[in-house]
Amino acid sequence: MKLKQINLDDDGVPETVLVQMSHDEALYLALLAGRQTGDSSEGIMPGGNTHNTSAWNTLAGDLFNNYYDDGVDEAASHARKVHRPGS
Repeated sequence: MKLKQINLDDDGVPETVLVQMSHDEALYLALLAGRQTGDSSEGIMPGGNTHNTSAWNTLAGDLFNNYYDDGVDEAASHARKVHRPGS
């Protein structure tokens, strides 16, 4: 993952970030997001459920569902075959 840009708010605090990530990094984040519940997401940080839902919808809906028939699950199955330990 590469950090490409940081946009600061009026107080000089990061407000938005632009990152470039690999397919596998995006898949990893989608798998993490997909395993969270609303309560567990809120337990990580206030507003976590909203952030997790946004991450899941973007990664699963806009990325993996458009390129794999079974979405994240198929992408993960393929990644496990390609990146088996020892291969």
